[in-house]
Amino acid sequence: MRDFFHNNKNNLLISGIVSVVISLICYCINNLDYPFKVDTFAFSLYDHCWPFKSADDDTFEDVVFINTSYDKMIIQAGPDSTSRTAITDRKKIAEFLSRVKDIKYRQLFIDIRFEEPDRSPYDSLLAERILETRNIIIPKHWNLEKNTSYKTIDNRLDSIARFGDFGSSKISSGFYKYTYLQEDENSIAMEMYHKSTNRNIKKFGIFYFDGWRLCQNSQFLVFNPQKEEEPDFEFNLGAILYDEEIWLLFQTVAERNVVVVGNMQEDKHDTYLGSRPGPHIHYMGYKNLIKGNHITSGWVKLAIFLLYFIISLTILQNLLEKDKRFKIIQWIEKKPFVYFFYSLLGFGTMLLIFSFLLYGICGIAYNIFIPSLIFTVGNYVVQFIVMYRTTSKLNNKGI
Repeated sequence: MRDFFHNNKNNLLISGIVSVVISLICYCINNLDYPFKVDTFAFSLYDHCWPFKSADDDTFEDVVFINTSYDKMIIQAGPDSTSRTAITDRKKIAEFLSRVKDIKYRQLFIDIRFEEPDRSPYDSLLAERILETRNIIIPKHWNLEKNTSYKTIDNRLDSIARFGDFGSSKISSGFYKYTYLQEDENSIAMEMYHKSTNRNIKKFGIFYFDGWRLCQNSQFLVFNPQKEEEPDFEFNLGAILYDEEIWLLFQTVAERNVVVVGNMQEDKHDTYLGSRPGPHIHYMGYKNLIKGNHITSGWVKLAIFLLYFIISLTILQNLLEKDKRFKIIQWIEKKPFVYFFYSLLGFGTMLLIFSFLLYGICGIAYNIFIPSLIFTVGNYVVQFIVMYRTTSKLNNKGI
């Protein structure tokens, strides 16, 4: 043991530093809105290959969805009086809000844009109804051209509007990761989480904390690979407004549950496992927070650190004389058949297997691209140093 530490003291120190640096880099990259394509492909592959993986059955157990896709009104589109566009019927939304206030729901999230330039004759009525409604959240969105959020139909609504953008949608039309803090403000899911628990995610430098616990600000949401999740209760807006029996049923199931209103048919986003409605994605982001999936597990971080440490130390073994390397490496090098498969396996494959198990067992989306790239480049650098040393020795001997 003493000889081991004597031969590897520098390598142990370097391996520890490399492991910490890669862990920090991966933590920062995992908090980016947009992932690497290789990771989205890997997670899609995992879901189809992992035999025991499935999304939680209770994903939609405490929520009632109201579909507005069949409830439209025609308004003027822009300054041209001849142009028309269809938006969600704001008169119906106002009528729904005037009736829903008597229900003891937990939270109400309306995933419909109430922003300029879309204006209707019912905007003032709708704004008043929204302001009168308790525990309500509406979305706002970022205007990339003006580098600010769009103006709502009434400035008083800004106090209850939270960001409903998906970070990756600013780059493409798809959904890849849910970002809880957006532009240093709460997202829809984050605000729902705050209203339920009185907790928030706060940023300190490159780190994010939920209370005193280290967490992720941007996460993949785990979907069920077998089917598109369907809620237990989904009503059409027009049906609950004009059919008394359906309204009574809605009243019953909405008691002490979350109510989400949105366009379930047209507001869909491409994910790594197919198309999902935007209101569902927001709610799954909220459930992810409630379940604590955003909290960084100490055991998982320790396992990742040890894996990086072992890989780093294994690469650095090549800098030692053969008789001073790990016994198992000496044994592998003496067995050509075993050494061939050991070389073929590579560190990227080891990380891929680890990522596959981590995703399947813990439901954690683990970035493999950056560590694979760093270790591959590091291995080539070490091999170059070894070749340079060997060549120098041969030149000194005059060979």
